[in-house]
Amino acid sequence: MGCFIDLTEKTISYSKNGRYFDVAFDIPGKFSGEAFYVACTLKNSSLTFNFGETPFKHAPGFGYQPISKADSSLLVAGAVKEGKK
Repeated sequence: MGCFIDLTEKTISYSKNGRYFDVAFDIPGKFSGEAFYVACTLKNSSLTFNFGETPFKHAPGFGYQPISKADSSLLVAGAVKEGKK
């Protein structure tokens, strides 16, 4: 699964196995300039996030870049809470 946030067009889109889907959400104007954080809910599953530190199986394309390559001035550090392992 790929998740694409376009802060210029204010949209969120997804891909699956390299197939890009149309815009899923429009980001409301009130969130302009606000930070976005990754979140996921799973039950009886596991998941590994890849923010670009390792090669993608399906590269983002479409002019997107991985979070790991973003200018540090555009990133906000979030608090990390330890959970069950």
